[in-house]
Parts: sequence; C-alpha cells; structure tokens
Amino acid sequence: MIGFVCPKPKTHNWLKFAGVEASSQVIFNAVKQLCKLNAFSFERLNILLGKGNQQTVNAIFESKIKELTDTDKLGTAEYYQGSLNAFICFKCGKWCERKEMQKCDKKGFALTFQEVSAEQMQRFEQEVLAHGYSRTTIGMRVRAMRTICNMALNKGVMRPSDYCFKKGTQNSYVIKKTSSRRMALNLDEIKVIAGASIGKNENSHRISSDLFPLSLWANGLNFADLVRLKWSDYNRKVNDITFPFFLYQRRD
Repeated sequence: MIGFVCPKPKTHNWLKFAGVEASSQVIFNAVKQLCKLNAFSFERLNILLGKGNQQTVNAIFESKIKELTDTDKLGTAEYYQGSLNAFICFKCGKWCERKEMQKCDKKGFALTFQEVSAEQMQRFEQEVLAHGYSRTTIGMRVRAMRTICNMALNKGVMRPSDYCFKKGTQNSYVIKKTSSRRMALNLDEIKVIAGASIGKNENSHRISSDLFPLSLWANGLNFADLVRLKWSDYNRKVNDITFPFFLYQRRD
C-alpha cells in the first residue's frame, strides 16, 4: 500500500505573511513617530519597540524621585525632577519657560546613558546658559545627572566606558566650580526681623523669628547645626554653648 503525505494548507503561509506584515507596520509606525520628533536612532527605535535597555536615564531618575517622595524628601525630589526636565528639554530642543519647568511632560524623549557624554554635557551647558540658567543652577543639574550615572554604574546598567565624569581621563567632563554670591542684611533690616510682631496663634512664624536671630548671633550658625542643639550643649556656669561641629563638603 502506497501512502502519501498530505501537504500543509496554504493558509499557514498566508498567516505567516500576515504576521510579518503586522510587525512591519509596527516598526514603520515607530520609525515614523521618531522621525516626526526628529529624534531617530536605532537605540531609540529599540526602546520604543520594547527591545532595548529599559533602564534609561529617565527610568533611573524617576526611580530616585519616587524613593525620595516616598520618604517625604520632597525638596530633594524636586531638585532631581528639575534636573530631569532640563535634560529632556535639551534632548527635544524645545525649552519650557523657567516657571513651567516643573510641569514639563515630554515622556516620549527617553535619554540613554550612551548619550551622556562629555561632548553632550558641554552642549547642554551652552544651551542652558543661552536660556537664562545661572552657573550655579547648571552645576546643580549636572551634579544630579552625575549621581544618576553613578547609580547606573552600580546597577550594571551603564558601561564604565560610557561614564564621562571620571577625573583624569581624556574624554571626561569636569563640573565647573562656581563662586557664591555675597548677600547680607543691613542693621535696619535685621532690626525689623528681630522686632517683628508675631500673633499668638502663629507658632510657625514665632519659631522662625526665634531661629533666625539665634543663627545670626551665633556668627551665622548653619541651620542644620542649629536644629541639632540640645539643652545639654548649654553651659550655665559660663553662659556659653558648646556643640559638635558638623562639616559639610561638596564633592565636585
């Protein structure tokens, strides 16, 4: 008895073709979207298609911001959010007004760690200067980016060869030091603050009006040190205050 193999239905080939066509359409739409934003690269295309490294600069920033927000460190969270928004504006080329910067929402622009190069940091510096940023603000934004890159290095997300903040290397970016502005109140302004009338129910204002003169009379005692003072630091015999000295040093 002679047997024979039944050929596979041609429907299989049609379904395969339909699948390829559908995939091609997805890729085409992704390329079209990136070209419309004038931001095409194969790295971004892979990210948009869900095939690239999902640990983008944006993702690490957002993770850091969430961590800070969850621990009620809202001021520091705002510091990182402002830095992320500034770099996103730099990436897309459309800068928000300074007062609208915290509301910036351009989530379609994902930053990769390969893009955080010394050359790009130099370009960022020049562009933000042109948009009214001070040198101090630029330093803050770039230091936040350096912290994010350090986190990415520790997580193995960023390649050491892509890290541009390492000192002493040929293609490193050095964060410029800035001079602090000298600002001081005159005696008449200090008298106004010291003699301000505070209502009975304005406890927060009363605490502020007490802390500021105390800091002033203690030769500009840092508020971070001031809030650490305890009654045990006060020596009643000599009418003097002794307290541990806390040194804060910024690493550039």
